[in-house]
This record gives sequence, C-alpha cells and structure tokens, in this order.
Amino acid sequence: MNAFLVHVGDDNFCRVLPKELDRSAPGNGRVKVMAFPPLGIQTLAPVLRQRGHRVRMFDTCHPEMKAEHIAEAVAREQPDVIGLSFLSTTAYPAVKSMARRLKTEAGKIPIIVGGPFATLNADRILGECADIDCVGVGEGEELLPEYLEHLDDPGSVAGLVWRRDGNIAENAPRPLLQELDRFPYPDRTSLPIDYIESLPL
Repeated sequence: MNAFLVHVGDDNFCRVLPKELDRSAPGNGRVKVMAFPPLGIQTLAPVLRQRGHRVRMFDTCHPEMKAEHIAEAVAREQPDVIGLSFLSTTAYPAVKSMARRLKTEAGKIPIIVGGPFATLNADRILGECADIDCVGVGEGEELLPEYLEHLDDPGSVAGLVWRRDGNIAENAPRPLLQELDRFPYPDRTSLPIDYIESLPL
C-alpha cells in the first residue's frame, strides 16, 4: 500500500524563518520554519514502513506543500489512502478545504483523519464533511496499519468511525497503547523542513 500522510495546520500556525535570522549555511534545500514538528505523522510513517507500506509525508508549514501541491502529487502518484492529521479546531476549516481539494483530484481514494480534535469530534466531522471518509479515534500506531490492511472491510477496524450505507458507523473502541517502546522512533528527517520549535508569536 502507498499512503500519503499530511499534517494540516491553519495559516497562522507557522512562519518561514526570515532570512536575516537564518545563520545556517545556504543551499541545503531545507526550509526553516518557526513551528513544532508534526509528531503525529512523523510517528506513524515509520510504523507503516515497518509493516511494508510506502509512505510520503507532507506538512503544510512548508511553502511548497500547500493544498495545490499535495493535490498534484495525489493525481500523479495515486496513493491507496490519504491520512490528514491536525491538532485543533483552528485547523479544522483547513482540513475540510484540503479534503475537498483532494477528493476533486482523486475521488475514489479514501481520506482518513486523525488527531486530538478528530478523536473528540468524529461524528460531527463525518456529518459536516462528505469528503472525509472516516475518522481514526485515539492512537493511530495500530489503527492506521490495520485500516490499510482492511480497506475492503472497515467494520473490522477497532477505533474507526466511518460511513456505512449513508449512516455513520462507530466500531468498537480501541484500547490505549501500553508499550510505546515497541514502536520505531519518529521520522524527523524525511520532510525537507528544519523546525525551530517555538510558537510564531
């Protein structure tokens, strides 16, 4: 399976580091942003790779990873699944817009969302946004690989909220993870971004 993992932030979440503050050597091809690394997708990517899936990560903090760039990549590469991760209510409008854009480009590719806001608002999200196919509730380290392996049977994936025959279906809850040490370290190198971990205030 080929999965796209996208961290979606709102437009005010990050800032590109001004050139006058950048004291590093130029030309390494990495963009420096004042924002926090997207640990959600950086944690899920190596978990999926460990299970044999190919993963491409995007972070909308990067000026060349906006909706139009991701839509072009979706059209070109046709992933099996698109995962959108976001933290809070401030990014929710951007997630709905991103899902709409990606469904326009490739309507048959399922879009799953996750993150704290999605976990707490799964029914609301599916009720408001027809472009989102399902919500992963809770921790994704086991849920997302299981979803990828059961795309034809989403009813068997614990923790998934999805649409079945036009209605919202909520699968059995998934227990909290107990042994985090069994998962690989987050992938902090694949995205061409250097994060300066401070809020852009």
